[in-house]
Amino acid sequence: GVGGLIALLYGVIHHKVHARFAALESQTAEAHMHRLGRALASRTSRLNVILTEWSAWDETRDYILGTNPEYVETQGVATFLQTQQLDLLVFYDQRKEPVASFYKEPDATQPVALPPEFLSQLSGLRSLFDHADTRSSAGGMIKLGNTVYEIVAQPISNNERAGAMYGTMILGQQVSQETLDELSDFTQLSVMAWPLDEQDLSPLA
Repeated sequence: GVGGLIALLYGVIHHKVHARFAALESQTAEAHMHRLGRALASRTSRLNVILTEWSAWDETRDYILGTNPEYVETQGVATFLQTQQLDLLVFYDQRKEPVASFYKEPDATQPVALPPEFLSQLSGLRSLFDHADTRSSAGGMIKLGNTVYEIVAQPISNNERAGAMYGTMILGQQVSQETLDELSDFTQLSVMAWPLDEQDLSPLA
């Protein structure tokens, strides 16, 4: 009857309209993800540029080889972390053994040695150490304690960034609420972070 026809037409129209809205929502979500991805890539690129100045350097190579023991003091590693607003720096030798680490706890002003449990976490991430060549890099996000860090890793080489690889340097920056606010301003999105391995969906920062 007429009622059945109306119901059928309503079902068809509702299905088509709903499908179009779903497609638009999917496209919008995809565009948002691309925008956020570009913003994160920009941050990672900045960290890589900073790290290259240290990883591709004869002074760093000599320090790892044990022939430049004054390196940490003469190059002002602690000051470098402060001026660049960085929170994590770790040196590894060719055997993937940590040589030195510098870690700035949240709200601290001076770096200290990275806690053993955090160092163990980093050392267990093979992708940070498996470099194809002297110009390769790796990175991502890692949660150390209650804090999330964005990290990048590069092989230690010489001034020409060529030849042998003598170890690995890892550089990190805390993903703070200020970081999320900057990403929100840049992307015009509401950016928050949640742990994927926990049921409690409380923001990380």
